[in-house]
Amino acid sequence: MNAASQSHAARLLEISRLIDDRPAERIFQVDRRIFSDPEVFDAELRHVFEATWNFIGLESQIPGPTTSSPPISVGIQSW
Repeated sequence: MNAASQSHAARLLEISRLIDDRPAERIFQVDRRIFSDPEVFDAELRHVFEATWNFIGLESQIPGPTTSSPPISVGIQSW
């Protein structure tokens, strides 16, 4: 494993430690940084949303040409 992949793996391990999930003890806690850390956000985009298909709804839920409801918009907002 090269230095870049080791660093990446170390960061993912650090991110995974932000979640304390112990079902046997009925404990589930999430560190607040998981919601505000830009590195967590980038890892989430890369490993969850860009790595696989995500279900967003059924075809029947997409508004037709004569429907007055707004269209569904899915994408990554650029800042």
